[in-house]
Amino acid sequence: MNDTVVCGCVCAGVLMLTDYVTGIVKAIIGQRMNSAKMREGLAHKFSYVVVIFVAWFVEFESGRIDLGFALPLFVPVVVGVSLIEITSILENCVEINPELADSKILKIFENGKEAK
Repeated sequence: MNDTVVCGCVCAGVLMLTDYVTGIVKAIIGQRMNSAKMREGLAHKFSYVVVIFVAWFVEFESGRIDLGFALPLFVPVVVGVSLIEITSILENCVEINPELADSKILKIFENGKEAK
């Protein structure tokens, strides 16, 4: 495994763990702790891990089989999963601390919700 794969896996793993922890804190503060919701969250994290693994595996094997072109999947998949996790972490933090909703960086997410 090269540094890109290791760093990508560590980054995605840390973000998934942070999202899970902030989700638990949000549930505790809102008095909505629910084991079914926790299992659902873990299932989502597991599915992200599987998608990352499949992307790595396909990219790794495509290097062994001459397809005539490169098939870079790992980095785009890790970036996509990381952006999903970052968004979820920020949403959790706003529910934990509503004062953050007025911050300029989080206005990006507010505008996206208004468009719906």
